[in-house]
Amino acid sequence: MVKRLEKATVQVATGFNAYTVLITVPLADLGLQSGAEQKLTGVVGVIYSDPSGANRAARLYWHNKNTGLVSDVPSESRLDTKHWGPISLDK
Repeated sequence: MVKRLEKATVQVATGFNAYTVLITVPLADLGLQSGAEQKLTGVVGVIYSDPSGANRAARLYWHNKNTGLVSDVPSESRLDTKHWGPISLDK
């Protein structure tokens, strides 16, 4: 299920041949409690496009290093928990 999170924000900063994206999502919108130490597993990643922005060119995921596939949409979108890594949310 995809859900628009009204309180989530996205900030983009561009530089010479580079960019940074900061995405902020309230923990409650993810079903998590703020102020409590929590240990989770998951994966965070990005899919880069070709220069035209029309096609996938590269995948880069934190923790899962087996992500070079860009031509098989069902495999690209599959959630494979054995490749997830630890996520720690501190107080």
